[in-house]
Amino acid sequence: LDEPYDGLDKEFVAHLKSVVKQLSQSIPVVIIVNRMSHLGDHITHLACLHQSRLVLSGPRGEVENSSLWQQLQDMHAAVPDLPDALPGTTRYQTSADQPVIEMESVSVGYHQKPIIRKLDWSIMPDEHWQVSGPNGCGKSTLVNLISGDHPQCYSNEIHLFGSKRGVGESIWDIKKHMGLMSTALHQQYRVSVIVETVLLSGFFDSIGVYQPVGPAHKEIVTAWLEFLQMENQRNTRFQKLSYGQQRMVLIARALIKHPHLLILDEPCQGLDPMNRALVINLVEQIADRKIAQVLYISHEAEDRLACLTHELRFVPAESSDVSDPPYRIEMGKI
Repeated sequence: LDEPYDGLDKEFVAHLKSVVKQLSQSIPVVIIVNRMSHLGDHITHLACLHQSRLVLSGPRGEVENSSLWQQLQDMHAAVPDLPDALPGTTRYQTSADQPVIEMESVSVGYHQKPIIRKLDWSIMPDEHWQVSGPNGCGKSTLVNLISGDHPQCYSNEIHLFGSKRGVGESIWDIKKHMGLMSTALHQQYRVSVIVETVLLSGFFDSIGVYQPVGPAHKEIVTAWLEFLQMENQRNTRFQKLSYGQQRMVLIARALIKHPHLLILDEPCQGLDPMNRALVINLVEQIADRKIAQVLYISHEAEDRLACLTHELRFVPAESSDVSDPPYRIEMGKI
């Protein structure tokens, strides 16, 4: 099982762990994880990979008590230094009284099954929000309403950056203010292109590049590759990268045009401890420097951001009426 718990909420993780534990009583089980918290108590042996090499293996107790294991954990805890100026970024400008996002009585459903009902929600300048809730509650639906990737966004009262969705400005005019990194985008990026092209596509909000690219674009790409320490992978096929490397490239893609709003949907999924620390540190500095406002979706408590100011939570509804959404929405300051 390769990262079986990534992207799952804690209830699903607990359930799946119990299933795997039962299986381990009758068949050998090998689990690949990046998070030590995902190791169940049924795991008897550990093998540790570092820089594509098997450096440690044996009974779990012996491995966890070894000096090399402790050295690797300490190394993972070290956060790499970030550059004084992030490549190609500037501070965003806002009007203090104009919401960045404003939703009025927004409702979404499928086949007469309600998902969100009469949601009123505003994100004001300098606010950074987390969206949380169980799997299947509607978090991705909410993100897609904002990004314009949900068909019902045009039948609702949604204002982005002062403009009503579907009136006046095109979807591309709106998207230029947003940077998005999500598991869905990762799954969609199946075209056979090199890493440079993936980064360049962030300027145009496309899968691939179909517009002229100038020297300034390539200079910013070079700066990001240097920051990611991936200069040697510039011409590598995106699909040839490891899963973690792909996600780091997609996060840089989301930031490359220095958007006003940065939407990160489970950005640390599939990353090792060092890269998770890098992403979290990077996003914290983006918020602190007012480079972008952050909308953050994550199941993992260990990936929580200190910069977050507000939270929107999907919680199970108490109503048994099938005409009501299964989850209600609560929100407030953190």
